[in-house]
Amino acid sequence: MYTMRDITIIEGLDAIRRRPDMYIGATERDRSSALCLSNALVDAITNLEPSPQEVLVQLWSESTITVAWDAAPLPISPFTPIGGRVPHPAIYEIFLYMRAGVPLFEPFFIGAVLNALSERLVVSTVHDGQRYRVSFSKGKLVSLLDAASCDRPPGTNWLTFSPHVAAIGGAPLTWADIENLRVTQGSTRLSIEDHSSERADWW
Repeated sequence: MYTMRDITIIEGLDAIRRRPDMYIGATERDRSSALCLSNALVDAITNLEPSPQEVLVQLWSESTITVAWDAAPLPISPFTPIGGRVPHPAIYEIFLYMRAGVPLFEPFFIGAVLNALSERLVVSTVHDGQRYRVSFSKGKLVSLLDAASCDRPPGTNWLTFSPHVAAIGGAPLTWADIENLRVTQGSTRLSIEDHSSERADWW
């Protein structure tokens, strides 16, 4: 018999961090949890309408990954959440909230999952030639959306993240892992680059 004392209320994105396999899929024998997370992100991007022609994946040192694509920029206009009083940039909604009833790989359901399971996540989008950047960590917002410089953007949108191994388990990503990335549907090209001897340019 359960009582109220047996119930734990989980707030925010903690549910994802407690049961990551429910959101990124059970790990196959030859696929690490970090690779499953990366593949879930690639799948979400290729499911966008219209789907991008190409998705670029770059592996940096310390298992850091950049995923970039050309498509409509991520939304940054002010948005007031249901029940909220203060508007905030719409991009926060993608990475801070789970939407009930949305299919797992519906773009961009994966944004909240990526935030919850990343040690560090920097999201960039380009509007009218200006880059905007916001950063997250372990399910939280850590820096507000702001304009930032960028001489050579890798796409209209790009996400640089470091999987939180303590949350998802498994070994750090390797180039051999990244070579196993795949597009599961659609005709989007997947390009992968090995920069594992270099540190990622987070900013």
